[in-house]
Amino acid sequence: LLGSSSGPTSGCLRKQRNSLLRRLLLIMDALVSHPYLCAATGAVVLLYVHQTRNRQPIVTNESWESHVRPHDPLEEIVAGRLWRLQGTWQGQGPPLRNMVIYKTSSGDLIVHNGVACDEETVTKIQQLGNLAVLIVPNGCHRADAKVWKDRFPKMKVACPRGCRDGVSQVLPVEMDVQELAHLYPECVKVHEIEGLRWKEWELMYEFSLGERAALCVSDLLFNLRPTGQWVDLIGHMFSSFGKNGRPVMSRLGRWFFATDKPKVRAFFLGLGSRKDIEFIVVGHGEVARGDCASMLREVAASL
Repeated sequence: LLGSSSGPTSGCLRKQRNSLLRRLLLIMDALVSHPYLCAATGAVVLLYVHQTRNRQPIVTNESWESHVRPHDPLEEIVAGRLWRLQGTWQGQGPPLRNMVIYKTSSGDLIVHNGVACDEETVTKIQQLGNLAVLIVPNGCHRADAKVWKDRFPKMKVACPRGCRDGVSQVLPVEMDVQELAHLYPECVKVHEIEGLRWKEWELMYEFSLGERAALCVSDLLFNLRPTGQWVDLIGHMFSSFGKNGRPVMSRLGRWFFATDKPKVRAFFLGLGSRKDIEFIVVGHGEVARGDCASMLREVAASL
């Protein structure tokens, strides 16, 4: 994380660096372990993101190619129904972000958090079905939305009503995501999470997979793995690393976004009582698979 060295003293230097890193992490952990300090830190981060985003010029003539960054191959989660692509955001490394593609029973494809990808992957995606809906999950996940709409103009752009103004700065929004439950009543459910600071900004999507179901959420849950890069410091500060592949709600989520914890806890306990949920796909991190009911109950317990 702090670099590498060679030569006869490299082992000693590595020990010194590891010791320094451990001390730094302990200090950062102590600073953000208090709910008020974490809330204050979260407020500063959100204010910075908001102000920076509003100062950025809105570019309307960018090409698809200019947005393509390194990404993993398209991963099939459920045969013929659900896929994920994990890509970088800016530069060549973390933070990583997930694009999710869901195929409805009618053959329409719903793309959640579109990520610009290479031509080989685009061809594979087009072969999956009819690209019908592009979900921009919130104002912080709009980076590639415009080039997706430019390339596939027949797709309908949908976003939560709470972030419509921010998304509309980049491209026109054609529907509220709640309408998806009416367009695909047997396939899609859109959950508003009572108790969140902005419940109309961060939503949870439920995709039917026959007798099974998958949940998709952007920034309320994380399932990151350590990368050995500097962003691990941020992941440690806000406790956004998954626990053996099990998603977590970060400190920032628990202490800043979940303003009415009993209501948020009740929401996750309700999902945790179900046996049909087999996948949880988050905006950042790995797909959770298997006993998702117990994972959701653990999230509730963390509140």
